Amino acid sequence: TLYRMSANYLGDNQGVIRLVRETGLEFAADYTLELKTSEKPYGLKVIYSNTTDKFEIIDFTQNSTELLGLIKNLDYVEITNGVNTYKLTAEEASQALGFDVKEFGTNPTKLEQYLKSIYENYINDEELH
Repeated sequence: TLYRMSANYLGDNQGVIRLVRETGLEFAADYTLELKTSEKPYGLKVIYSNTTDKFEIIDFTQNSTELLGLIKNLDYVEITNGVNTYKLTAEEASQALGFDVKEFGTNPTKLEQYLKSIYENYINDEELH
């Protein structure tokens, strides 16, 4: 589903909104989106209005990585609650993955392997507890 939702442009408002929902970023609280599309670097800012006081311990890496890979011209994702901010660039995500994050939007196998690794780690962590 994620792969089929990939978007070529950050300016595709409806496509970006669908991807934000599908990656699970609406789990924390009500939010608004700001699209930084007037000049490079192009960015997506997710602003939570009444997020949990545990914002700083939430790991937004997976959600941000998926968005960076599935929106072709997206250079960074920034997530904030007005007090704390998380930011990930496409370059940082690519470095962490060991390959270009943009391959998620062109190679469904890469995306599938990434998701399997995330969920296998989660399942293994749960089994330990």
